[in-house]
Amino acid sequence: YLENPTLATSLKNTAFTNLFDSLDTTTLLSLTSDLYLDLDETTSPDILKAAVINTYFDLFNTKQSQSQNEFNATQRISRVDFISAVVKSTTSPQSNEENISESDIMSKLADKSYLGVNNTNNTETGIITKAEAAYMIASCMFNSEMKEVKASKPAENLQSCLESGELSSNLKEAMSILESKGIISNESFVGNWNKALSKSEAVDMIYKGLAVKGSLDSD
Repeated sequence: YLENPTLATSLKNTAFTNLFDSLDTTTLLSLTSDLYLDLDETTSPDILKAAVINTYFDLFNTKQSQSQNEFNATQRISRVDFISAVVKSTTSPQSNEENISESDIMSKLADKSYLGVNNTNNTETGIITKAEAAYMIASCMFNSEMKEVKASKPAENLQSCLESGELSSNLKEAMSILESKGIISNESFVGNWNKALSKSEAVDMIYKGLAVKGSLDSD
């Protein structure tokens, strides 16, 4: 099952999801021990699962980590890296381009990311917030459920949200959609929407989003 070409197609396979969700800590650890030295028996199952997914589907290239031998579960994720991971989740690892430029990555899903392509500043490479990540997952995977129109000036809108501590309606809608599907939780995401997204959280939400989408598509 782990040889399925992409994460998206793998998660349409109930045999794969049933197998993966049933793996215990020992098995999960054995699947990552050769690559990530910062994981052990005390590591939470959620982080181990994220590490396994990253090992087999290369959503976040190990070379971009602080160390090539660490998963770095709490590493903060940039906007361009998150968009790249979403692209990779539907692209065969064999065809992933290691040297693809940031502008190419952004343009692939510019209409789905909250800030889109912004050539006037460094918003692409800045750290992505949980609310922005939720917006992208919702717009990529559950776009038909999104009714709110994105702000005409999303960068200014996001800055206003961060300064006021209040989510705008379009970001709030995206988080609500994902929470209702069990992709994110109220405690770790909705209540901390303005916090930076970590690597393990990023892998987890892409995995869960694609699993839910795969289940809906197969109905």
